[in-house]
This record gives sequence, C-alpha cells and structure tokens, in this order.
Amino acid sequence: MAAGLLLLAIPAALASYAGHWTLVPGESGDVKSAVEAAVSKMSFLIRPIARSRLEKTQIAFPAIDIEYSETEFVIRHKGGTAVPHRGVDETVNAVAPDGAKIRVGLIAGPPLREIYTSSEGSRTNTYTLSSDGRKLTLSVDITSPRLPVPVRYNLVYGRDR
Repeated sequence: MAAGLLLLAIPAALASYAGHWTLVPGESGDVKSAVEAAVSKMSFLIRPIARSRLEKTQIAFPAIDIEYSETEFVIRHKGGTAVPHRGVDETVNAVAPDGAKIRVGLIAGPPLREIYTSSEGSRTNTYTLSSDGRKLTLSVDITSPRLPVPVRYNLVYGRDR
C-alpha cells in the first residue's frame, strides 16, 4: 500500500442486506405513538413544537433499497436519506431531507447500524435480518438533550424478490 493511501472495503457479510424492502405496516410500530410517548413528558408549552419537529423527521419509510458492492454500501430510504459508505466505521458528511447538516456512520455489526448525528441529537438505525433473510427489522432510537426520553420504534420490511 502506498504511503498515505487508505484502502476501504465493505465486508461481504453486508451483501445479505442488499435488495428492495417494502414496509409491512401490520407488523410495524406506530411512529406517531412513539413520538407522543416522548413529548408527553415535556412542558405543555414546548410539547407542540417538539411534536411538530419530530413528526416531520420521523417517517415510516414505505420502502428501503440497500445496495452492496465491495467498494460501496448504500441504504436508501424512500423519502429519506441515501448516504454512500465506502468503508465501515467511517463517518460521512451529508445533508438530511430537511436541510440539516448531519454526519453518518456505518457499523457492520451484527447487527448493522447506521448512526446519524446533528447539532440537535442523534438517530441510530439498527437493521436486523430474520433468520430466513426475508424480513428486515429497522429499530430506530432518537436521542437529544432536549428530549426527556428517547423516541423508539420498530419498522418491519419484507424483501421483494
């Protein structure tokens, strides 16, 4: 390896996540209820503002496309972000759909984790495959110094063949 050249690679184990995934609403948690559970512990003056901001950014994505190659791994949330990772344990600068500047990290696991960090707080997406590889559970954990408790919910996706 030449001096100053860092070779990044995507682990082959991540190939099992690749594909088109569609939300299974009947098996997924209720995002609005998760937001409400967090904001219910806030002052009645701040609660509507916090609720509005969280509801704009916490979306039950209707579909997720995951792309794998030896040199790049991308998780595309329909209506959300799509950050290309060229290596695990690296952090990438990106822009969220609402225009906020974010940093996104990828941890190969298992389980697979994508961690979004902004000046407001952080979101950890944990992706877990079913034993037969036909379902993907996305566990979301939102934390912020402004939230009295984290926002947590699960979304279940079926693999399209």
